[in-house]
Amino acid sequence: MTHPTRPGLQPERTSIAWLRTSLALIANALLFLRWGVSHPEHGIVLLTLSVVICL
Repeated sequence: MTHPTRPGLQPERTSIAWLRTSLALIANALLFLRWGVSHPEHGIVLLTLSVVICL
């Protein structure tokens, strides 16, 4: 049995997917930032990577 499609759902799903992707990127950037601060020998690389991910 097929369900009727509602025309407003596709933009909503796309918006939710972009939100989920951006939250994952921000979480990874924060993890890189935290690890970069606690490991100064790799700090500049990880700090740069976290800034690039946030952009």
